[in-house]
Amino acid sequence: MTIRAKQALLLVSTFLCGCASSPMPVNYTMDDNCKKEVFELHQFFQDWFSAKLPNSSESFARFDRVIGKDFELVSPEGVLSDRIAIVARLTAGHGSDPEAKIWIEDFQARYVGEGLMQVTYEEWQGQGDAVRGRLSSALFRHRAGLPNQVEWLHVHEGWLPAN
Repeated sequence: MTIRAKQALLLVSTFLCGCASSPMPVNYTMDDNCKKEVFELHQFFQDWFSAKLPNSSESFARFDRVIGKDFELVSPEGVLSDRIAIVARLTAGHGSDPEAKIWIEDFQARYVGEGLMQVTYEEWQGQGDAVRGRLSSALFRHRAGLPNQVEWLHVHEGWLPAN
């Protein structure tokens, strides 16, 4: 069984048995680390797309280091992309939106299992007067040595209704 299949099976079995709502131990801070990671990486996206960050391997390393080798993204359109495709799109998108505004709302974390955390959050993007939102669900794994000690494994996004 592949790592992705094991992760998906773990998520499904956790939600079917009702364990996803189990509280985390009081002294466990992975939820805080995941929240910080979500906010910081989306700040990176805003700065990358608006070209506030230079188009350099040093700047891009913020993204590259925290995305797992088997990372996958399901877009709001239902398209599954692997890490290679996402890196290529993100690299090509540098400076593509000088007015980029991205912010996160309604972050929630659920302990899934040893070293795994599932989070949901709203990602909002603004361009001029237009604002569009996505509901995102992400799976993280604890990984020492990364900026917030967590690694992105999977993200699934869906469009939020327009306000």
